[in-house]
Amino acid sequence: RATEDARGCVSGKTTLGEDMLCLLHGRNGPARPGSELETLLCAGGSPYLDTLRVMTWFQTALTRAWHRIAHKYEFDLAFSQLDSPGSLKIRFRSGKFMPFNLIPVIQCDDSDLYFVSHLPREPSGETPASSTDWLLSFAVYERHFLRMTSKALPEGACHLSCLQIAS
Repeated sequence: RATEDARGCVSGKTTLGEDMLCLLHGRNGPARPGSELETLLCAGGSPYLDTLRVMTWFQTALTRAWHRIAHKYEFDLAFSQLDSPGSLKIRFRSGKFMPFNLIPVIQCDDSDLYFVSHLPREPSGETPASSTDWLLSFAVYERHFLRMTSKALPEGACHLSCLQIAS
C-alpha cells in the first residue's frame, strides 16, 4: 500500500544495490498521505485508479528517479513516444538505441494475474471504454503454459512457434 512507510515497502526489503529507487517513498522518505495519492491517481470523485493518471504519475516518477542516478551510466533514458504510454528508449553514446516498454501493473491478489494500465498495442485496437477500465494480463500464465507445452512436444516441432505467434 502506498500509505505504508518505507520499511513496509518491497523496495526496503531488498538488497538490489544503491540504484534501486522506490517511486512511492523515494530514499527512505514517507509516502504521500492517502488522500493526496487518491487525488493524484484516482478518477475524479471516485475511489478507482485512473489508467491515464497512473501512467502520467509513473512517467513523471520514473523520469525523476532516472535523473537522480543518470550520472552513473553511459546512456540516456527517455520516453520516446508521447502517444504510446510506457515507450522508452535507451540511447548509448555510440548512437545506438534500444526501445522497450515499461508499464505499471497491479498484481491481482497473490496470483500471477496483473491489471495493466496500458498495452503497447491494445488487443482489439480500441481504447478502453473508461479510464478506470484496466486490462487483465495473463502473460505469466502464458509463459508457464508455453514452457510446459514445449516439454511435451517432439524435438523440432513447429507447434510452439505457432503458439508464440498466436499469443
